[in-house]
Amino acid sequence: MFYASPGLLFPLFFVWWMGLVFYSHYQLIRAYKTVSEQKRNQIKYFFLAVGIGFTGGSLAYLPMFEIDLYPYGNFTVCLYPFIMAYAIAKHQLMDIRVVIRKTVLCGFGLLLAISGYIAFVAHFTHRGILPLANFSILTATLSVAMALFTLVKAPNRKIAFLWVLTCLSIALWSFGFGMMTKSHTFNDCMFWQKWFLYLGAIMIPVLYLHFVSLLTGTGGKWLVSISYLGALVFQVLNFTGYLATAKVKPPFNFYTDALFPAYHAYTLFFFVLAGYAHWLLLKRLKTSEGSLKNQIQYVFIGTSIGFFGGCMTFPLSFNIHIFPIGTYLVVFYLVAITYAMYRHHLMDINIVLRKSLVYSLMTGILTAVYLIFITQGAHVLQGLFGASTLTTSIIAACVITAGFLPLRNRIQAFVDRYFFRDWSDRGEMVREVAAGFSHELKSPLAGLSMQAQMTLAELEEIEMDRRSLQEALPRIKEELHYIVNKAMDAARRIEAVRGVAEPSREQVEPVDVPAVLESSLSVLQTLVSDVKADIKRDVPGNLPPVRSNQKQLEIVFINLIKNALESMGGIRGKGPRTLSLAGAELDGSVLVSVKDTGAGIAAKDLSHVFDPHYTTKGRKGTGMGLFLSHQIVKAHGGSIEVKSEEGKGTEFVVRLPKFSEKGSGAQAA
Repeated sequence: MFYASPGLLFPLFFVWWMGLVFYSHYQLIRAYKTVSEQKRNQIKYFFLAVGIGFTGGSLAYLPMFEIDLYPYGNFTVCLYPFIMAYAIAKHQLMDIRVVIRKTVLCGFGLLLAISGYIAFVAHFTHRGILPLANFSILTATLSVAMALFTLVKAPNRKIAFLWVLTCLSIALWSFGFGMMTKSHTFNDCMFWQKWFLYLGAIMIPVLYLHFVSLLTGTGGKWLVSISYLGALVFQVLNFTGYLATAKVKPPFNFYTDALFPAYHAYTLFFFVLAGYAHWLLLKRLKTSEGSLKNQIQYVFIGTSIGFFGGCMTFPLSFNIHIFPIGTYLVVFYLVAITYAMYRHHLMDINIVLRKSLVYSLMTGILTAVYLIFITQGAHVLQGLFGASTLTTSIIAACVITAGFLPLRNRIQAFVDRYFFRDWSDRGEMVREVAAGFSHELKSPLAGLSMQAQMTLAELEEIEMDRRSLQEALPRIKEELHYIVNKAMDAARRIEAVRGVAEPSREQVEPVDVPAVLESSLSVLQTLVSDVKADIKRDVPGNLPPVRSNQKQLEIVFINLIKNALESMGGIRGKGPRTLSLAGAELDGSVLVSVKDTGAGIAAKDLSHVFDPHYTTKGRKGTGMGLFLSHQIVKAHGGSIEVKSEEGKGTEFVVRLPKFSEKGSGAQAA
């Protein structure tokens, strides 16, 4: 409508403005040839960002000089902050150090994806009831499938049975909601509402809370009992017709109406139980580690999205006219739970995917999409160019194939990376296991070699008549006993390391932590003496046994204690050299702390201490001790955390699940 008109001095301003811009870019190009590699990356992205921004922005001058061109370049100006942000995050532009947490990034991405999903679905379906109803019925069908799958695949456990009942309740609610929204008469609506929708909806938060309390090992049994009692009361009100009624609520024919006070009480009941269950998950997430943490994470994400979507059916019941588009989100809980089952063995379900089956399914889906695109592309081309159907189909097929093959390769690479990563990394796994063997055999073999040389020297002295057999015999017997013990120790270590690669239920046993710590210290007694370390023990004798394997756990603590002693042995001066061993019971787990007053770990190394082949000992270290220890603890459902400060020492905290006799085999309490 209005645009700037140049004044008398505007050409001078334009030349001045463009001159500074070009000169600035010229300076960047000159500097690029002489600076360091990191500075080059900074300049490269900076040049790209401001180049795009200034080029786009300068197009706004053209209409002022009577060049009738719409200033589309202004749309490119917004790209410069994104490129600059990338340069700051990736290459520390202007010495700005940005730490992006994976959880924040994933959460932000998930929020954007959900927002886009809702906007897309709302745009295409808010005018019609049929798509919403059909999607709800589809969600119900998938929930029943999830219930049947869990029933067949899960071991005979109470937690799995509760999940089956939760899925069936969701299926009843979702199916009832879909059929209710399609109803044309009041009686039809009340039938689906009473016998399906609220029959399932009342039980969803109760069963879910019970499921969460078992999964996390938290939550009062009294609250679960009260919630079942409350559900029974609401079911009676539902079947007697005093919970909710229905009336015409556009765009629906009939929809739930919160006429009775009981419905208000039910709404509060639903939100309190669902909110408390998710609070329990968040609370346990802060203290959990390993596979349990991953399981809780995916259950929380999936069900929170599902509950959020399902709760969007409430406002319209209270005459708040918001279309319940959130019901499309309920299906997300199935995706998250299925992934948790596959990747993290939720409810002890072990899913084995066959590569050929996944590829066949993927190829079938892509082929269907490919054919749809060809058909629709042919229609578009025919409308544009008026060519024959055969010609347009051939052109469409050629154009789409050019993009289809790279897309298929990308999807196949994605499937390989996230679903069959263990298959492709088998060579790396073999190398790591081999390195683990060499690391664990290094110590006993060194002892064997030394004692064998000493025994051989004793025999040579006898042979040369320097010593009598009677005089040397006690020493030789002692050395041979040592050799036999070290050989047996090496054999046990081989078996323990092999067990990490091939775990089985038979390896799990109740392990006494204080005994393992004392056994580990006895193995390293010589090193303790050399370092002159004071040993402080704060391990209760009544500490409950843990769910692990004795020899494998010894490997863990021998490595941790050995590293602590070596760290203290390397410090100069006569400062305190104290090795502190502590144990405690917390939330169904046993925590063991190994703390030293050594040199500590540098901040740059702290995040890599559990990486294979990563060592700060130079040629003396293999970088496999902590990696192997981490793998052993993780294999038994535990975790290792490290805290360190340079010059002040390091603390490793091992968390292991308590041993329990309940159920078949050893299971975590």
